[in-house]
Amino acid sequence: MPGILSIVVFVLAVLGVCVWFSMKKRRKMAELEEARLAARQKALDARKEFRAVMSDVGVDPECMAALKAKVAEYARMDPGRADDLGEALDDAIGALDNAEGYEGLATKPTPGPTEPTLVSPDDANLAESVYNQMAWYYYQAKESARKAKNAVEDIDIICDEIQGVIDGIDSTVVRCDMQLETIGEKIEKLRELGFVIDDENQQILVVKTRLTELMAAERVVLVARELEQLEKSLNPLLDSIDQKLSDHQELTTGIPEAQEDLKALRLLRAEMGGVIEDLTVNHAKSSWKTQVENAQDVDSLLSEAEATIGAAKGAFTERLELNSALGALGSARRELSEAEELLRAVTLRREELRLMVDRAPATIETAKAAIAVAKAYCNQNVSAVDVEPYYSDANLAEDILADAEAKLRANPPNYEEVIAKAEKAEEMARGASARCKEAVAEAEALRQEVADALKQAADGIEEAQTYMGRHSGDIKPPARRKLEDAMAELDAAEKADRDDERLILARRVYTLADAALVIAKGNVRDAEHERERQEREERERRRAEEQRRANAAMGFGMAAGMLSRPRPSASKSPARRTGGGGFTRGGGVGRRK
Repeated sequence: MPGILSIVVFVLAVLGVCVWFSMKKRRKMAELEEARLAARQKALDARKEFRAVMSDVGVDPECMAALKAKVAEYARMDPGRADDLGEALDDAIGALDNAEGYEGLATKPTPGPTEPTLVSPDDANLAESVYNQMAWYYYQAKESARKAKNAVEDIDIICDEIQGVIDGIDSTVVRCDMQLETIGEKIEKLRELGFVIDDENQQILVVKTRLTELMAAERVVLVARELEQLEKSLNPLLDSIDQKLSDHQELTTGIPEAQEDLKALRLLRAEMGGVIEDLTVNHAKSSWKTQVENAQDVDSLLSEAEATIGAAKGAFTERLELNSALGALGSARRELSEAEELLRAVTLRREELRLMVDRAPATIETAKAAIAVAKAYCNQNVSAVDVEPYYSDANLAEDILADAEAKLRANPPNYEEVIAKAEKAEEMARGASARCKEAVAEAEALRQEVADALKQAADGIEEAQTYMGRHSGDIKPPARRKLEDAMAELDAAEKADRDDERLILARRVYTLADAALVIAKGNVRDAEHERERQEREERERRRAEEQRRANAAMGFGMAAGMLSRPRPSASKSPARRTGGGGFTRGGGVGRRK
């Protein structure tokens, strides 16, 4: 039995090992199949990505031919960018060739002894290494395709930039044509106005010729900057033509307007004769002297203006000398403006003087009323304040007003001076009234302050008297003398003539009365302290006397007790004798609890 059991165990062991190796092999085969499938999927993905990039690049022969033609055309237009375009095209072609080469390698297995055959990731039975090799080649082909795409995009960018320059050239040419057309129309207007336009025509011809040459050039990009400069060169010519037309229009309208202004000013000057006569007859010379003397210069200004207008007209209509004509027209306008200003000043002065004629009497009456008010107020308050300064000002104002009235009666009167003096008189009178009112108010305030100070002083004296009356026995002579001084000062304050003196004395009275009261209160405090001291000493004396009597009585009682008590026998111990006696028994120290 043991032998059979051993055999069975051995057989089972061998079977287990075989099963284990079988399972391990299957697991290994499964892992290899999984890796092969993953490599196949990787190759499929790589091919898909490669083809997606290639579809964006456009690698068909027609697209590449169109790209080469585009590069050749733009390189001809812009030789400066030709190298960039050629390099980008070479990069694109080389990258596409590399992509196609890698794709060819991906479709063939590793070369062997026999000619390799084409394969594809769609084949399901290829080895993992073949799939990995295919994926690697497809990835390399995708990167080459991406480089080709980038190179094509660079070509497009450069071509777009060149096209932008070309479009800009077209716009510049259009603007130049429009500007040349506008300039041509304005030159025609100059010709119609009589200007010599040879220079302008020559400049236009030069620009048109150069523009034609530039447009015929193959390498138009190279002339873009020159076209811009050509366009800019037309601006000064256009500005010059516009300025001539503007100056012509200015002279066309300005010279007739200046002639009309001259005619109007001559009429106004003729009317000034009556105005000047009115001024010289009805008003003092100082009122109009400056304006009339200036008006006499108007005739010469108008004559000068007439001459300069004629010069401007001759330079313009006969010779088309615009600058000279404009300068003469400007001078004529300034002369006419100055003449008009002088004439207007005479008219304005007459209107001002007319207003003064009506205003002068009213101003005098207003000043009279102000003087009357000032004097009346001074008279009303003569007892309250010293009104002499204010009354003097009112009298001075009255004198000034009398001078103004005298000038009003002159022939011819100076109304300006009359009004100035009347206004000054009114100002002085109003100032006198205001200062007098201020003085009255200050005097009234002072009187009220004096009354308050006297009442305060009287109240202080009364308070001191009342206090001293209540404590008459304690008051010392200094306090009484201080109060007597206050009463004497109060009498002097009530009899003083001036309020300011009365105020000073009243304040002094209050100070003295207050000092007397302070001294009196100090006397009372001292007296009270003395009485308290005496009472305290009396109490101490009585207490000492009572203590003395009590001590004496106590001593007498102790002596009597000792005499009436029997003496202790000799047989008793000293301790017994010491502890005996009525003193200790009767509440002595030994019995205290």
